Amino acid sequence: MISIIIPTYNSSRFLGYSLTSILKQTYKDWEIIVVDDASQDDTNLIVEKFIEENNLNNRLNYCRHEKNRGVSAAKNTGIKAAKGELISFLDADDIWYPYKLERVINIFSKFPEIDLVCHNEFLSVNGAVKQKLDYSKKAARVNLRDNEQVYKKLFLVNFLSTSAVTVKKRCLERELFDETLIVAEDYDLWLRLSRRCKFYFHDEYLGEYRKIIDNSCSLSSDIKRMYKDAIKVLNKNRKWIGRGTFYSRVLQVYLQIIWRLLKMKCQSFTLRFH
Repeated sequence: MISIIIPTYNSSRFLGYSLTSILKQTYKDWEIIVVDDASQDDTNLIVEKFIEENNLNNRLNYCRHEKNRGVSAAKNTGIKAAKGELISFLDADDIWYPYKLERVINIFSKFPEIDLVCHNEFLSVNGAVKQKLDYSKKAARVNLRDNEQVYKKLFLVNFLSTSAVTVKKRCLERELFDETLIVAEDYDLWLRLSRRCKFYFHDEYLGEYRKIIDNSCSLSSDIKRMYKDAIKVLNKNRKWIGRGTFYSRVLQVYLQIIWRLLKMKCQSFTLRFH
Protein backbone atom coordinates (compact mmCIF):
# COMPACT_ATOMS: atom_id res chain seq x y z
CA MET A 1 0.00 0.00 0.00
CA ILE A 2 1.04 3.60 -0.67
CA SER A 3 0.46 6.22 2.01
CA ILE A 4 -0.21 9.61 0.42
CA ILE A 5 0.66 12.54 2.68
CA ILE A 6 -0.94 15.92 1.99
CA PRO A 7 0.22 18.75 4.28
CA THR A 8 -2.11 21.71 4.12
CA TYR A 9 -2.45 25.18 5.58
CA ASN A 10 -5.30 27.46 4.50
CA SER A 11 -5.46 25.69 1.13
CA SER A 12 -9.11 24.61 1.07
CA ARG A 13 -9.73 26.21 -2.32
CA PHE A 14 -7.15 23.89 -3.92
CA LEU A 15 -7.41 20.76 -1.78
CA GLY A 16 -10.41 19.28 -3.60
CA TYR A 17 -8.45 19.13 -6.88
CA SER A 18 -5.54 17.30 -5.25
CA LEU A 19 -7.84 14.81 -3.53
CA THR A 20 -9.80 14.20 -6.73
CA SER A 21 -6.58 13.47 -8.64
CA ILE A 22 -5.92 10.66 -6.15
CA LEU A 23 -9.39 9.20 -6.64
CA LYS A 24 -8.71 9.05 -10.39
CA GLN A 25 -5.57 6.91 -9.95
CA THR A 26 -5.60 3.60 -11.81
CA TYR A 27 -3.70 2.07 -8.88
CA LYS A 28 -6.14 1.76 -6.00
CA ASP A 29 -4.20 0.37 -3.01
CA TRP A 30 -3.62 3.62 -1.15
CA GLU A 31 -4.49 5.61 1.93
CA ILE A 32 -4.61 9.40 2.23
CA ILE A 33 -3.31 11.30 5.25
CA VAL A 34 -4.30 14.97 5.24
CA VAL A 35 -2.35 16.91 7.86
CA ASP A 36 -4.01 20.24 8.60
CA ASP A 37 -1.43 22.57 10.13
CA ALA A 38 -3.97 24.63 12.13
CA SER A 39 -5.71 26.13 9.10
CA GLN A 40 -8.09 29.03 9.68
CA ASP A 41 -10.22 28.34 6.61
CA ASP A 42 -12.76 25.58 5.96
CA THR A 43 -10.22 22.80 5.28
CA ASN A 44 -11.88 20.50 7.81
CA LEU A 45 -15.26 20.88 6.09
CA ILE A 46 -13.76 20.18 2.67
CA VAL A 47 -12.17 16.99 3.96
CA GLU A 48 -15.31 15.86 5.80
CA LYS A 49 -17.42 16.39 2.69
CA PHE A 50 -14.90 14.55 0.51
CA ILE A 51 -14.86 11.57 2.88
CA GLU A 52 -18.65 11.40 3.00
CA GLU A 53 -19.23 11.79 -0.75
CA ASN A 54 -16.61 9.17 -1.68
CA ASN A 55 -17.07 6.71 1.20
CA LEU A 56 -13.48 7.11 2.40
CA ASN A 57 -13.96 6.66 6.15
CA ASN A 58 -11.32 3.91 6.28
CA ARG A 59 -9.00 5.33 3.64
CA LEU A 60 -8.63 9.01 4.49
CA ASN A 61 -7.08 10.00 7.80
CA TYR A 62 -7.51 13.66 8.78
CA CYS A 63 -4.96 14.94 11.33
CA ARG A 64 -5.01 18.47 12.67
CA HIS A 65 -2.35 20.42 14.54
CA GLU A 66 -3.84 22.66 17.21
CA LYS A 67 -1.05 25.18 16.61
CA ASN A 68 0.67 26.05 13.35
CA ARG A 69 3.97 24.16 13.38
CA GLY A 70 5.13 24.49 9.76
CA VAL A 71 5.20 22.24 6.73
CA SER A 72 8.06 20.05 8.00
CA ALA A 73 6.15 19.14 11.15
CA ALA A 74 3.01 18.48 9.09
CA LYS A 75 4.88 16.08 6.82
CA ASN A 76 6.48 14.34 9.80
CA THR A 77 3.06 13.87 11.41
CA GLY A 78 1.92 12.22 8.19
CA ILE A 79 4.96 9.96 8.00
CA LYS A 80 4.45 8.77 11.59
CA ALA A 81 0.77 8.02 10.89
CA ALA A 82 1.46 6.20 7.60
CA LYS A 83 0.66 2.48 7.36
CA GLY A 84 2.02 1.87 3.86
CA GLU A 85 5.45 0.56 2.94
CA LEU A 86 5.71 3.39 0.39
CA ILE A 87 5.09 7.09 1.00
CA SER A 88 4.11 9.62 -1.66
CA PHE A 89 3.93 13.33 -0.96
CA LEU A 90 1.37 15.58 -2.61
CA ASP A 91 1.22 19.29 -1.86
CA ALA A 92 -2.31 20.55 -1.35
CA ASP A 93 -2.21 22.72 -4.48
CA ASP A 94 -0.61 20.14 -6.82
CA ILE A 95 -2.25 17.33 -8.82
CA TRP A 96 -1.30 13.94 -10.23
CA TYR A 97 -2.24 12.36 -13.54
CA PRO A 98 -4.18 9.05 -13.40
CA TYR A 99 -1.26 6.71 -14.12
CA LYS A 100 1.17 8.23 -11.60
CA LEU A 101 0.92 5.62 -8.84
CA GLU A 102 0.71 2.71 -11.28
CA ARG A 103 3.92 3.78 -13.01
CA VAL A 104 5.72 4.27 -9.69
CA ILE A 105 4.61 0.89 -8.33
CA ASN A 106 5.84 -0.80 -11.51
CA ILE A 107 9.28 0.73 -11.02
CA PHE A 108 9.55 -0.45 -7.41
CA SER A 109 8.41 -3.92 -8.47
CA LYS A 110 10.89 -4.10 -11.33
CA PHE A 111 13.82 -2.69 -9.33
CA PRO A 112 13.43 -3.81 -5.69
CA GLU A 113 16.78 -2.24 -4.77
CA ILE A 114 15.39 1.25 -5.50
CA ASP A 115 14.44 3.34 -2.45
CA LEU A 116 13.13 6.55 -4.02
CA VAL A 117 11.41 7.30 -7.33
CA CYS A 118 10.99 10.78 -8.80
CA HIS A 119 9.13 11.51 -12.05
CA ASN A 120 8.89 14.62 -14.22
CA GLU A 121 6.18 17.27 -13.81
CA PHE A 122 4.61 20.15 -15.66
CA LEU A 123 4.69 23.61 -14.14
CA SER A 124 1.28 25.28 -14.35
CA VAL A 125 0.56 28.89 -13.46
CA ASN A 126 -2.99 29.86 -12.57
CA GLY A 127 -4.21 26.62 -14.16
CA ALA A 128 -2.29 26.89 -17.45
CA VAL A 129 0.68 24.61 -18.20
CA LYS A 130 3.72 26.79 -18.82
CA GLN A 131 6.83 24.62 -18.61
CA LYS A 132 8.23 21.10 -18.48
CA LEU A 133 10.14 20.26 -15.32
CA ASP A 134 12.50 17.55 -16.54
CA TYR A 135 14.17 16.14 -13.43
CA SER A 136 15.20 12.94 -15.24
CA LYS A 137 17.25 15.00 -17.72
CA LYS A 138 19.15 16.70 -14.90
CA ALA A 139 19.92 13.28 -13.43
CA ALA A 140 20.86 11.69 -16.77
CA ARG A 141 24.61 12.25 -16.44
CA VAL A 142 24.75 11.07 -12.84
CA ASN A 143 25.65 7.50 -11.93
CA LEU A 144 22.67 6.76 -9.70
CA ARG A 145 24.41 3.71 -8.28
CA ASP A 146 27.07 5.97 -6.82
CA ASN A 147 25.56 7.66 -3.76
CA GLU A 148 28.43 10.10 -3.41
CA GLN A 149 28.04 11.28 -6.99
CA VAL A 150 24.28 11.73 -6.56
CA TYR A 151 24.87 13.65 -3.33
CA LYS A 152 27.40 16.03 -4.90
CA LYS A 153 25.20 16.67 -7.93
CA LEU A 154 22.22 17.29 -5.70
CA PHE A 155 24.21 19.75 -3.62
CA LEU A 156 24.83 21.78 -6.76
CA VAL A 157 21.19 21.72 -7.87
CA ASN A 158 18.00 20.32 -6.38
CA PHE A 159 16.51 18.10 -9.08
CA LEU A 160 13.70 16.50 -7.08
CA SER A 161 10.20 17.78 -6.37
CA THR A 162 8.17 16.82 -3.31
CA SER A 163 4.94 16.02 -5.18
CA ALA A 164 6.90 13.85 -7.62
CA VAL A 165 8.65 11.73 -4.99
CA THR A 166 7.69 8.32 -3.63
CA VAL A 167 10.02 6.77 -1.06
CA LYS A 168 10.15 3.59 0.98
CA LYS A 169 8.98 4.29 4.52
CA ARG A 170 11.94 2.47 6.01
CA CYS A 171 14.21 5.17 4.57
CA LEU A 172 12.38 7.73 6.71
CA GLU A 173 12.70 5.83 9.97
CA ARG A 174 16.03 7.57 10.63
CA GLU A 175 15.55 10.66 8.46
CA LEU A 176 12.58 12.99 8.91
CA PHE A 177 12.04 16.57 7.76
CA ASP A 178 13.95 19.19 9.76
CA GLU A 179 11.25 21.08 11.67
CA THR A 180 13.48 24.13 12.10
CA LEU A 181 13.22 24.77 8.36
CA ILE A 182 10.25 26.65 6.91
CA VAL A 183 11.48 26.35 3.32
CA ALA A 184 14.08 24.08 1.66
CA GLU A 185 12.99 21.31 4.05
CA ASP A 186 12.55 18.88 1.16
CA TYR A 187 15.97 19.73 -0.33
CA ASP A 188 17.55 19.08 3.07
CA LEU A 189 15.90 15.65 3.30
CA TRP A 190 16.84 14.64 -0.26
CA LEU A 191 20.48 15.47 0.46
CA ARG A 192 20.48 13.27 3.57
CA LEU A 193 18.72 10.41 1.80
CA SER A 194 21.03 10.59 -1.22
CA ARG A 195 23.98 9.52 0.92
CA ARG A 196 22.49 6.09 1.67
CA CYS A 197 19.41 5.47 -0.52
CA LYS A 198 19.11 4.50 -4.19
CA PHE A 199 17.32 7.01 -6.42
CA TYR A 200 15.49 6.42 -9.70
CA PHE A 201 14.25 9.09 -12.14
CA HIS A 202 11.31 8.27 -14.39
CA ASP A 203 11.01 10.33 -17.57
CA GLU A 204 7.20 10.55 -17.81
CA TYR A 205 5.31 13.70 -16.83
CA LEU A 206 2.91 12.39 -14.21
CA GLY A 207 1.66 15.50 -12.43
CA GLU A 208 1.53 19.27 -12.18
CA TYR A 209 3.44 21.52 -9.85
CA ARG A 210 0.89 24.31 -9.65
CA LYS A 211 1.53 27.97 -8.87
CA ILE A 212 -1.17 30.49 -8.13
CA ILE A 213 0.12 34.00 -8.67
CA ASP A 214 -1.20 36.24 -5.92
CA ASN A 215 0.53 39.58 -5.72
CA SER A 216 -0.44 39.95 -2.07
CA CYS A 217 1.66 36.89 -1.20
CA SER A 218 4.94 38.14 -2.66
CA LEU A 219 6.55 39.41 0.53
CA SER A 220 10.23 40.24 0.88
CA SER A 221 10.19 38.65 4.35
CA ASP A 222 9.31 35.29 2.76
CA ILE A 223 12.20 35.61 0.31
CA LYS A 224 14.61 36.49 3.11
CA ARG A 225 13.48 33.41 5.04
CA MET A 226 14.00 31.37 1.89
CA TYR A 227 17.57 32.59 1.70
CA LYS A 228 18.19 31.98 5.40
CA ASP A 229 16.93 28.40 5.28
CA ALA A 230 18.70 27.61 2.01
CA ILE A 231 22.02 28.74 3.50
CA LYS A 232 21.29 26.71 6.64
CA VAL A 233 20.85 23.57 4.52
CA LEU A 234 24.12 24.24 2.70
CA ASN A 235 25.95 24.76 5.99
CA LYS A 236 24.64 21.43 7.28
CA ASN A 237 26.48 19.78 4.37
CA ARG A 238 29.63 21.89 4.44
CA LYS A 239 31.92 19.26 5.95
CA TRP A 240 31.21 16.82 3.11
CA ILE A 241 31.66 19.30 0.26
CA GLY A 242 34.83 20.96 -0.99
CA ARG A 243 35.35 24.59 -0.03
CA GLY A 244 35.19 25.87 -3.60
CA THR A 245 31.98 23.98 -4.35
CA PHE A 246 30.41 25.19 -1.11
CA TYR A 247 31.06 28.90 -1.72
CA SER A 248 30.07 28.60 -5.37
CA ARG A 249 26.69 27.19 -4.30
CA VAL A 250 26.25 29.90 -1.63
CA LEU A 251 26.87 32.56 -4.29
CA GLN A 252 24.37 30.88 -6.60
CA VAL A 253 21.67 30.95 -3.90
CA TYR A 254 22.49 34.58 -3.10
CA LEU A 255 22.12 35.62 -6.75
CA GLN A 256 18.84 33.71 -7.05
CA ILE A 257 17.43 35.57 -4.05
CA ILE A 258 18.58 38.94 -5.42
CA TRP A 259 16.88 38.10 -8.72
CA ARG A 260 13.62 37.25 -6.94
CA LEU A 261 13.69 40.47 -4.93
CA LEU A 262 14.29 42.54 -8.07
CA LYS A 263 11.53 40.69 -9.90
CA MET A 264 9.14 41.32 -7.01
CA LYS A 265 9.95 45.04 -7.02
CA CYS A 266 9.39 45.23 -10.78
CA GLN A 267 5.98 43.56 -10.41
CA SER A 268 5.07 46.01 -7.66
CA PHE A 269 6.10 48.95 -9.87
CA THR A 270 4.02 47.61 -12.79
CA LEU A 271 0.95 47.18 -10.58
CA ARG A 272 1.28 50.72 -9.22
CA PHE A 273 1.11 52.28 -12.69
CA HIS A 274 -1.69 50.17 -14.20
